[in-house]
Amino acid sequence: MILQPVDSKLIVLETGSLNTKCGYVDHTQPPEVVIPTVAGRRLRKRQAPSLDLSIVDDLPSAPQTAPASPMRVTEEPQSTGDESIKAEDNGGLVGAEAEGEPEFETVYYCGQQLKDELSSAGGNDDESWKGVVQPIENGIVTDWEATAALWKQILMRELQKPIKRARNNWALMLAVPLTWSKDDYMRATQIVFEELNMLAFAIIEQPLTALYGCNLQTGLVIDIGHETTDITPILENLIIREAAKTIPIGGKHIEEVLLNMLREDEQFVAALGDKALDLELARHIKQEHAEVKPDTIVVTPNPKDVITVKINDKEVPLGPARYGCTNVLFDPTAYGYRSLSIAEAVYLSVSTACDPVSRPSLWENIVVTGGCCHLRGIKQRLENEFANMIAASETSNEYQSKDIRWRDIPDYILSYKERPGDAGFLGANIVAKLMFISNGGFVHKNDYSEVGPMSIHLKQ
Repeated sequence: MILQPVDSKLIVLETGSLNTKCGYVDHTQPPEVVIPTVAGRRLRKRQAPSLDLSIVDDLPSAPQTAPASPMRVTEEPQSTGDESIKAEDNGGLVGAEAEGEPEFETVYYCGQQLKDELSSAGGNDDESWKGVVQPIENGIVTDWEATAALWKQILMRELQKPIKRARNNWALMLAVPLTWSKDDYMRATQIVFEELNMLAFAIIEQPLTALYGCNLQTGLVIDIGHETTDITPILENLIIREAAKTIPIGGKHIEEVLLNMLREDEQFVAALGDKALDLELARHIKQEHAEVKPDTIVVTPNPKDVITVKINDKEVPLGPARYGCTNVLFDPTAYGYRSLSIAEAVYLSVSTACDPVSRPSLWENIVVTGGCCHLRGIKQRLENEFANMIAASETSNEYQSKDIRWRDIPDYILSYKERPGDAGFLGANIVAKLMFISNGGFVHKNDYSEVGPMSIHLKQ
């Protein structure tokens, strides 16, 4: 009898350049784990494999005071993309080895382990510390070993009920950006079955999950992420790939513009005192206080625009920089970025996605998601920008869209009511339950044993 996924063992993992989200399938609950998509690296002499008690069911749990062993990969000799990766008994990731074990290995620290490592005595001052890497940039995986270590940390240690690798009865739904290639799909499949020992696995693209999270099958998804903004038209569950647009503008660029504006604000700098004025502080201010004005404005000093905010228990005046920084989304060239604005990219996407008859179905079903969708006033500003482009003119006709409508997560899903950026995670939850329980569209462990990583393309 072939073991099939069960309702209580379904997991959703959503990758991102800034954060990675994870949780068990439950559409009434938001992501259980949200951690930065970064990994710290340390070089050390190779150690004998040790058993990680935290991931074996049949043995007693490790004492709470004992730190979990970090994820490991070999440093020398370096592995190539064509080499296979294999699992250790302790769940660490180890690159392919030549005959004779290398002397050194790279240890990865992610999530809570990374915080503990950076705050421990000595921190990252010694020579063995190799810095912190961002394994996913612009939606593309640039470091698979760090990515695998991050997934293991989340699934085996960060979840309240971590998976037990020896059991082999968990099913994973992975939500990924549209930019992933076929090779990326195969590499992820290899890690999931060989390193995590999952029972079943499926991949779904994030624009679709965002649309499903808003109870739609046709619409336009605008995902304003950390490093890029992705515009994806979808008609009857089908992504119109040739019309999808990605522009290199996102929350990261708002933070950079905001940081420059704050450094030029003498009043703010004086009140801040010895607190470091860096991108981390700019990100905090963006998340808590940034807003979008309805139209492009020239930022000028005005006492009426100054508000008082609390930073490290200090009362600090914050001026028009809080809304001036968001103009970069709508006029990037004014800030030195060579890119289309969001409104221009959206108009091009809709214009090339389908014939004029179908375009109103896109304009009337717009979903805004991503890390920047929470910015106050962003929908009103986008609507003003779009209205200028689709306004009735002498060339308009009966098919010309006259209305722009925003779609959100349904109100009856209360836990997501104030979390528009999690629409994709909600949609992935819904699809995972339908797909895994209906026994179709996913890769089973038996399929992988017979075909290997290519099985993901035979089932999708």
